[in-house]
Amino acid sequence: MFVVDVRKSAISLREKEIIASGSVAVYKVKFNLDEAWKPEYKLFAVFKTSNYTATVPLNEKHIAEIPWELTVNRYKGNALYAGVNGRLEDGTIVLPTIWVSLGTIQEGAELSDTVPRPPHKSVYDEVLDNLSSKGDNLTYVDDTLTLCSGETELSSVTIKSSIDLEYATDEEVLSLLDGE
Repeated sequence: MFVVDVRKSAISLREKEIIASGSVAVYKVKFNLDEAWKPEYKLFAVFKTSNYTATVPLNEKHIAEIPWELTVNRYKGNALYAGVNGRLEDGTIVLPTIWVSLGTIQEGAELSDTVPRPPHKSVYDEVLDNLSSKGDNLTYVDDTLTLCSGETELSSVTIKSSIDLEYATDEEVLSLLDGE
């Protein structure tokens, strides 16, 4: 397991592993946070390599799994970076770190005809799942997202965006949630 120490916005790598391309659900990062990270913050790990970035919620032990999309063969030879950010209840980022390099993605001994895997759950899907658990159903019709309990509408919001939510990146979804 990777272990990083986080002191406010500073981040440093304490323990590392070799990263092999083609790996799935095997690399985890433990974030040791100092007192600047308040309990009311929602915590997210952010991973990037080349031109791909993924955001993953931290669990209660401040651990996040590195999404497999970052370790596919096309990224072999590239550095993999990690960061973390704290957000308020409304999604506003209040404490981001700088990036720390977790190392270079090495070429794994992977078969060339490997069956594609489904992508990790995006922040958008996580939000929808979280909202859906508060009511019976969640619908998105004509730019309106509506949360219902039975036939009773609990809440609705109009989302006007030029972003195609089905293919939006995590950053695009978060910018919509942040009101940008």
